[in-house]
Amino acid sequence: MDEYRLLPNEAVLFDNGEGLMLTNLHIIQTTSKGLFKVTKSSKIFPLNQIKVYEGKAQVLLNEEDGIIDVYFLNEKMTFEIDGKKERREFVSKINEVLTGEKLSFGKEDIKKKIPGTKFVAETLKGTVDTVMDVFGKDKEPENKDVRVSQHCISCGAQITGFQGRSASCEYCGTAQQL
Repeated sequence: MDEYRLLPNEAVLFDNGEGLMLTNLHIIQTTSKGLFKVTKSSKIFPLNQIKVYEGKAQVLLNEEDGIIDVYFLNEKMTFEIDGKKERREFVSKINEVLTGEKLSFGKEDIKKKIPGTKFVAETLKGTVDTVMDVFGKDKEPENKDVRVSQHCISCGAQITGFQGRSASCEYCGTAQQL
């Protein structure tokens, strides 16, 4: 099989040199075999089939594994790219083609886990709960305004109000506690 040939209105935006190419129209994944790297097959994924949500292309980058998940209208594809810079460039270029905006990868965008934070958070929560129990404080204030409905004791019409308070019937005017 021959290598992918660009269309007249197509331009290469990214090429990792290992079989993954991004153009302004497609993602092209080629697999090569043998000593002379003869192209065995090419898969072509149209960019206009990638889902966009809230102004961002649904291309998710997992920094830890180096995996990029691309969500198309009918399927999900996973791509692996070596190098953090290359992965970010690939994701950013796809978003730029689909939405017109480049992505920034600042420190706030990259979620890094600090070992042991889950254990510390659970320990602190348990300590706070214990202190609250000792001092007799409720963790959350209870909502004392509970809305209830019942029938009027005089005429049988439905009366609604808050539990423990008095309400008057709209039809006969009888006051009663709910």
